[in-house]
Amino acid sequence: SSVGFMLDPDELSFIVKLFREPTLLRSEGFHLTSTNLEYQCLRSDKNSIYARVEGGEDGGVIIVKTNTLVIIATYANNMYPSICVEAVENLADYFRDKGK
Repeated sequence: SSVGFMLDPDELSFIVKLFREPTLLRSEGFHLTSTNLEYQCLRSDKNSIYARVEGGEDGGVIIVKTNTLVIIATYANNMYPSICVEAVENLADYFRDKGK
């Protein structure tokens, strides 16, 4: 985990639940305590969630799950979301290839 970015077990359980309820996620968005921000879902499927900060001016988050891991990456508003998505998805593919 990155310095200062900590998830408590309840928040991690909530994130895993988001993958099971994509329609709820898309309609209501979600809040991450670790960033103290509200997120609006842009896209979600069984393995990935892409969201931007509510209002769209503070960046966003990419959450990708593998068999045993959940990768959470945030990006700032001055970063290209597509580059962040590519990096996180490639990292997830690497771990999937390793059976993780």
